[in-house]
Amino acid sequence: MLKSDFLLFSFVIMVIEKIGEELSKVISSYSIKEDSLLYNGKEFAIDSGNFAAIETVGALDSVDSNSAKEVCFIDGGQAEVLMGGSFCVSFIRVAAAGFLNGKKTDIRRHEFYLLTYAQDRGGEIFYVSKVFANDDFELLIREEDLIVSSRDGNLQSGLQRASISKVTNMARRFAELELARRIGIELSDSGYVVLDGILQASFTGEEKILDGLGDNVFGLAKTSQLFTREGNNPCVLLNSLVPKELATWSYRIIDMACFVKLHEKSRHIFRFEGKKNIGVWDEVLPLLVGLSTDPIFLGYPYGLVFVDQIARVSEQERRSLKIKFLFLTKGNSDLANYLATNDAHSILDSIG
Repeated sequence: MLKSDFLLFSFVIMVIEKIGEELSKVISSYSIKEDSLLYNGKEFAIDSGNFAAIETVGALDSVDSNSAKEVCFIDGGQAEVLMGGSFCVSFIRVAAAGFLNGKKTDIRRHEFYLLTYAQDRGGEIFYVSKVFANDDFELLIREEDLIVSSRDGNLQSGLQRASISKVTNMARRFAELELARRIGIELSDSGYVVLDGILQASFTGEEKILDGLGDNVFGLAKTSQLFTREGNNPCVLLNSLVPKELATWSYRIIDMACFVKLHEKSRHIFRFEGKKNIGVWDEVLPLLVGLSTDPIFLGYPYGLVFVDQIARVSEQERRSLKIKFLFLTKGNSDLANYLATNDAHSILDSIG
């Protein structure tokens, strides 16, 4: 090792050690006894009475198979195929997989292309989208719901206009929710729907779609943007306060939301939400516990792992779709000019 390399290596080690020391100070500064949870702008004192055991008896093997409840999991995947600054062509796939007594029942996949382009409307730039279905299934989203200002606060980051590709995220979310609504109606009293994510609006117009969901639709979020009053992670805090006798548990924040631990050996705690407190939490949570034993992701419902895999759009698939588009439009020099405006990053990424 050259002397300069050794000095650089030593410097890096020193910096990492300093960061580690600072992190230790930050973590130790959190006061467990005096902390409280923050949710939707309100502060909730931590109450040990809010912890409840999740019963696991009968989660997978019901004594009466006729009364067993199905759980259908929903997730989506997406890829931006063509980006030209003022337009974007995206591919979106949403998928659903049902599980009854631990066995897969119904698997569905619905795919569509989304063409989003910038358009002047009264002196303001709006993003307008057209949907092109890849199957004969009734469209999951309405094009009029995807007309949004480029200055929309729910899409915009900082002072710049929102990237036109943000509409792809919006369309995928709307499609997932609509599929959840339809399957929720199909299942009615015979089962539940669990979405990957929370049931709170983050896009303009999403609230009315959420309002249309049935009471048997729930959301399970892998990550939580919630904090405690002192800035701590609520999952870490609750994990340190839970009574030792509880192997799998829920901690109710409000009637519509709680944190859950779905396997006793898992370190993961998830945020779980429903439309309202309708008395079915004690039915659906044991079903999720029974489906959270796969070592691939211990403590996370296998149905969500599975549906993520069948909905995901791989980089290889994205490239294949892009090649098809470029081949079919190779005579369009105007299109090539637009695509060239977005190629700078890809050229740098390919170097080396």
